[in-house]
Amino acid sequence: MAIVPGAGPTGPTGSGAGPTGPRGATGHTGATGATGATGATGATGATGATGATGATSPTGSTGATGATGATGGGATLSTATVPLTSSQIINASASPVTIVAAPGAGKVIVVVNSVYEYTFVTTPYTGDSAALLYGGDPTADADVGDDGVCKLSASSLAYSGSGTAQIQVATTAAADAAITYGIPTGKTPYADGDGTLKVTVYYATLTL
Repeated sequence: MAIVPGAGPTGPTGSGAGPTGPRGATGHTGATGATGATGATGATGATGATGATGATSPTGSTGATGATGATGGGATLSTATVPLTSSQIINASASPVTIVAAPGAGKVIVVVNSVYEYTFVTTPYTGDSAALLYGGDPTADADVGDDGVCKLSASSLAYSGSGTAQIQVATTAAADAAITYGIPTGKTPYADGDGTLKVTVYYATLTL
């Protein structure tokens, strides 16, 4: 039979601390942090105010519209005014003065009203009277005449209007004839005076 020996006595406790263990390994470098978010864009500044528009130059005024001739009996009335000198008044028999130009073939001028505005200067005229004539023809009266207004010693008006004597004239004498200031048959021309005369005629142009 085998003999088993018993356990030996416990050894004495070691004195002093044991040696320091080796340093642990350095840890891995931490991951790089994420990039920060981009800041918001600043607000755009307000647009500057627009400069005032320069003043517009004023538009020039429109010329006045000429007056329309008065209408009478279905025909439009026209007006003609001609001033006469003393010389023209005295020589009206030999040189009738045109007041309204000839109207053209197939037409006739009908005098509706005539006004003689006499301006006295120092000496009245002698003689009889003058009148409007067709084409300077002393036998073709176009109105009843000036009633001798130039023989007066004061500035005066003579005019024909409604109620005056009716004028009769041959169509052949009046057709396409100008209206002139002259001396009708049987009248003595003016002489000696120095006043002036302004003749105004209101007339219609008719087609024959």
